[in-house]
Amino acid sequence: MGAIFLDSGDYYVTKKVALEYLVKTLKHLDSIEGILDYKTELQEYIQSIYKVTPEYEIISATGPDHDKVFTVIVTVNGKTVGEGVAKNRKSAEKAAAKQALSSMRGKK
Repeated sequence: MGAIFLDSGDYYVTKKVALEYLVKTLKHLDSIEGILDYKTELQEYIQSIYKVTPEYEIISATGPDHDKVFTVIVTVNGKTVGEGVAKNRKSAEKAAAKQALSSMRGKK
């Protein structure tokens, strides 16, 4: 941003470029591996309220071995709080945690 400002000499040009970059980046933030750890966030949230650890369970794995689709649920005290579907177990667990966080925080 400093280089853009030095080149243009214009604060408003620099601001426009910065905002365009940030908007693009923020729109894709949850798709960047490691940026948002929904499983950890869910675990901390659940433990702070219920003093238990959420449990993940694969409820289905369909398709050929080279192209499976996993469906995972996450439960708290035996109650399903989220479900995720993805091409691998880890991504399905993350999707389930994300859904659980969204629905549980919406109810709070």
